[in-house]
Amino acid sequence: MRIVKESEPDADGGFVGQIQDVHFENGSGKRIPNIPHLSSLFLFWDNDVEQFDEGDAIVQSFVVPEPEGASNIESGSTTFGSILRASAALRKRRPNLQAVIHNLSHWVHESEGFQLFLREAKKHGVVDSVIHRRPLTAPQFLKPSKRRSR
Repeated sequence: MRIVKESEPDADGGFVGQIQDVHFENGSGKRIPNIPHLSSLFLFWDNDVEQFDEGDAIVQSFVVPEPEGASNIESGSTTFGSILRASAALRKRRPNLQAVIHNLSHWVHESEGFQLFLREAKKHGVVDSVIHRRPLTAPQFLKPSKRRSR
């Protein structure tokens, strides 16, 4: 995020500014297009704030570090759990995975919304890999899949 200074800093360092540019970059520093729901994930991912003073502007970045001591698979799994718990807290209810799975209006289900999100994120270097896991025995609350498990 680039904030152009429109006033001199006050005694506390604050200033009047105008946001000139906001965008995402992948781990290689390459600018990526808007991917629906990507910005909301910053609510659930740990990120480090970096700020650079360019004289006439401040550039502020929110950088998601590589997971320490956990694999990317574990990071993806904890992200989904965090989303589920936050959604439940907003509705002042207990987390309910079955409700998310069966709620066809949830963003995850919108015309394969979650799969489209993951494909776009992988295409632009935001996600390293996508793994589809299926249990050997499906829970009773899930409808049988028409596709065969391998």
